[in-house]
Amino acid sequence: MTNAQRRREFISGVLHFADASELHVREFVDVSSGIDRFKYSYHYMRAGHLVFRYDNAADITAREFATYPNHQPIGEVIQASRAPALREVLEEIAATLP
Repeated sequence: MTNAQRRREFISGVLHFADASELHVREFVDVSSGIDRFKYSYHYMRAGHLVFRYDNAADITAREFATYPNHQPIGEVIQASRAPALREVLEEIAATLP
């Protein structure tokens, strides 16, 4: 399949939870044949502060991880992480809600 035949889409939004926390979602997907997510970011905030984030940005500090480019910044710490599905991120958030 050539680049001209590929169909790429951008999905973004903010989910607001009952405790006023927010999940900012960005996914770049190729929908040429099914759904292939090739870039993503899930950014979870509470009271204006980052709780956690998952993404696959080319972060130089994550290059040594076996999961690179996938990683999870939590505050100032960046750790290796596989690429979670949106459902898994929502389940992680649900486990922390009051």
